[in-house]
Amino acid sequence: MAARGSSLLAQQWNRSISEEKDDWTSWFCFGSLPQPDRMAAHAMIDGIQEVFVTTLCGGLYRQSQEQSTADGALWLPVSLPSVGQAVTDVAISETADDTNVVYIADKGRVFARPRLGTEASSPYAAWQEVPGVSNASLVSGGMRSDQRQQVFIVDTDGTARTAIQSTSALDAPFGDWSDFDSSDLPLPLQDIEAPLGGPLPLEVYAIDANGALWQRTQDKTTGVFGPWTQWAGPALPGPIISVSGAGLKYAPNTPTRLMVLSKARHAYSLKRTGGVWEQNSWRLFP
Repeated sequence: MAARGSSLLAQQWNRSISEEKDDWTSWFCFGSLPQPDRMAAHAMIDGIQEVFVTTLCGGLYRQSQEQSTADGALWLPVSLPSVGQAVTDVAISETADDTNVVYIADKGRVFARPRLGTEASSPYAAWQEVPGVSNASLVSGGMRSDQRQQVFIVDTDGTARTAIQSTSALDAPFGDWSDFDSSDLPLPLQDIEAPLGGPLPLEVYAIDANGALWQRTQDKTTGVFGPWTQWAGPALPGPIISVSGAGLKYAPNTPTRLMVLSKARHAYSLKRTGGVWEQNSWRLFP
């Protein structure tokens, strides 16, 4: 997490690997970057943690545990697919064998960069453009039930669009962009998220113009997404402006955890296990 107007990054984690206990550490410093903005993180198959951060000046930085030093985290700039720095968002998806795929919105265009293996030592492939858009602002991506990647964006008009990979091969091209039923939601959208490593079928969450949360899920049989439905879980902590999510691989039944940032700039968390959201409402991270 980054505090607004600060160069410092902070993190905390649950001491219980299975997350069966609510045993979180306090916030502590995770290094600093010039004007950090959007973040994406994941754990590779060898347990190494990897984090990507964009900056308000359009840069993209990466840090992983094998880069850390005795003095703290070492942030390294990531080479970009085009000249100049204009990255506005970063997201991470995974393939069926836990290989990660990084997505960025750069100068309004969308690019994907898969890692060529599941370990931290595996190199990344070259950036591959998902062609056909020039006004992407936010980006997210996830793996469908047929193991193809699907990428989602919010464009500068606040509408949602999507494109689907032609096959499950890492270097397979993406098909044409299409509207992701934006007319069903109050626009402009503020965020979109496909939870990383969540249990299939693929889910997508979005925040509308009023700070309300919506979700839709891919049908297991047809592969088609169902309609947008407004959040029906525990009441949100007021209007929200950002949402992120991930599957908890080491916990029984692979729960999904959602994190939201309220309009008042407070972070909250909620966990779902076996299709049921926690009933004790959203947890505030002080």
